[in-house]
Amino acid sequence: MVQNQRANISFLQKRRRITSFLIIVLFFGISFNKITNRSLMNNNAEGISFNVEGIPIAEITIPIDLVFTGYEENYIDMAMMSNSLSESVYYIGIDSVWNDVTHKYDSLLDLNITLEYNFHFTTPSYESTLDTFIDTNSWNGTTSALNTTQLNLQESTGERMSIFYEQEGRAIDGEALEQYLVTNPGYSAPKPSYAIYLLNQSRFDTSDHSFEHWFEIDEEDPDSNVTADWWRLEWDNDLNPNVEFPYPCWGFQNRVFFVDPFSHQWYTKWTDIWWNSDFYEGDFDYLTADLDTYLGNNITGSSEYITHLNTYLIDYLNDIVIDVGGRGDGLLYNEREVSAQILFINNETAHGYSQEDLEWIYHEEVVEDAFEYVVPNEVATISLEDKWVELTENLELNQILNDRTLGFEDIGTYPWYNPNWTYLDGVNIFYDFQNVAENYFNMSKGDAIFTSWVILLQNVSMVAWSYGAYREYTGLGGVGNVVCYKDLNRYFASDGTTPRSGLSTLLIHEIGHVLGFAHSEITNDAIEGAGGFMSDVMSYYTIGAPDFSIFLKDSLYRTSSFVNFFRNKPVIDAYREDALHNTTILAELDQVVSDGETALAAMNYIDAFLAFRSLYKLTSNLERISLSKSSSLKLILPVMILIPIMAFIFKMKSRKRRL
Repeated sequence: MVQNQRANISFLQKRRRITSFLIIVLFFGISFNKITNRSLMNNNAEGISFNVEGIPIAEITIPIDLVFTGYEENYIDMAMMSNSLSESVYYIGIDSVWNDVTHKYDSLLDLNITLEYNFHFTTPSYESTLDTFIDTNSWNGTTSALNTTQLNLQESTGERMSIFYEQEGRAIDGEALEQYLVTNPGYSAPKPSYAIYLLNQSRFDTSDHSFEHWFEIDEEDPDSNVTADWWRLEWDNDLNPNVEFPYPCWGFQNRVFFVDPFSHQWYTKWTDIWWNSDFYEGDFDYLTADLDTYLGNNITGSSEYITHLNTYLIDYLNDIVIDVGGRGDGLLYNEREVSAQILFINNETAHGYSQEDLEWIYHEEVVEDAFEYVVPNEVATISLEDKWVELTENLELNQILNDRTLGFEDIGTYPWYNPNWTYLDGVNIFYDFQNVAENYFNMSKGDAIFTSWVILLQNVSMVAWSYGAYREYTGLGGVGNVVCYKDLNRYFASDGTTPRSGLSTLLIHEIGHVLGFAHSEITNDAIEGAGGFMSDVMSYYTIGAPDFSIFLKDSLYRTSSFVNFFRNKPVIDAYREDALHNTTILAELDQVVSDGETALAAMNYIDAFLAFRSLYKLTSNLERISLSKSSSLKLILPVMILIPIMAFIFKMKSRKRRL
């Protein structure tokens, strides 16, 4: 299965002709159309045409403050940092159009983001006060650590195993720390920016790693109100009870992201094994070892120590700076009224769970709250409505699912294959459902519509080919459509009755893809996985977080601002060249553009978007004005021509009379 190349397609652009690279899968990474300069990533963009002469390029500079606290300034090689950190990120086709000949999307607009760094070192007094705050807002406890031997064995054999063990250490309240850094930045910023703090709390750790430190973030499933204590497959909880989620870095809705490379975590160690092929495992040290382990026996202050320290930090930062400030995902055009319709497809006859038994899995207010943050009413209104149908009473949907059931001959190489389990071809079901959407949804409601199908079946998984093997996934989202395949066993604890994990977060994640969002990690193959530690529903690591972060919200309106401006620019340029243009109207247009540019520079991205979106109305008036002028000119021009002719004839007649 080709990784998604067009995550940033607005849900308005509901095209019937879609290809597999448009589908975004929950627990399936995407290869975004991004090329970074001096970074770890250079993905292809086979799903989109580029290097086409004349494609406009939007340009923006994003300021990022890198704040070192707890580091010896003379150990940080500023020349090495400046020469090695990513300078820019280039996105191909943030706006595009389908080409019927090439069967690809032709880019209409590319985006180049320049990353501007400012380096800061906090004072000893600030660091002392910060340590005191952390001491007050931390406690001794335990968290989970990864048994990599067991995980490697599980990956190779398909046998479910216990892959976690208990780690002792110091838990630091991550949310309290974020608020402290917002209130007490420890440096002076001359203009709005993203702040990335590099912390060092290694004072808590022992040399043998028997005692570590990490950041604690409480996560609760918004439907069941159960604190998340499982990883990925809820039915494995009996093998892996009480899983905990240590964070080495974190950020949410304040344009602040903190990183402690000395802290304990297991997530990117897991992704390195689970998502990467064996050939690429262990390629990036910052993902598989904390900083004190990486530095090993290097003598503090030696040239080897300084080189290794800076290499590690640069790799870490080149991951984070793109996920935080170098994003180019998300896309809105001129939508005002959005209708989000959800169809629950239950099969009570087969599994015994009635609609009443399952209504707890979805809370409309949770979904509304999440989208009111990322798409506030001043931008658009998103109305939600849902209905339930029984699969046994619907022959069409039942036939689609039967036709798209995969057998051993289809996925025989899948190491987890269970003959007593049903495997669905999720991608083709996505297409099939989309083709019959008119039979189940009101497709004329609102000026933008997207549809969501929730399949409620038991002992069923959706599989797709990715990362060199068949894997199980729980949802697909993109181009105006969402399908959720989460097996009923995953909603409940192992007793089959106690609520465990609902639908709302999954649904918000998939609708986020419809809005054009990539994952918070940008990719999910452990190449740039550290972004998964931000608190965002688009992350693979955050189990219970139903909300979007400021980093994705900013990207949505920053990217959409450019798209909306460049969509209107040809009309404005043509009007400017029109000799009969109205200077007052042109000045109004220029002021709107100037207001948008000012808002972009101030990182007021919603204001910028609203300014540039208003151009649609103004330019539509321009077309009428131009037409009116053209019509008037058609009436005036014959008169203008006729007047000198008549004058000439009159003059000739007068001359004849004089003769």
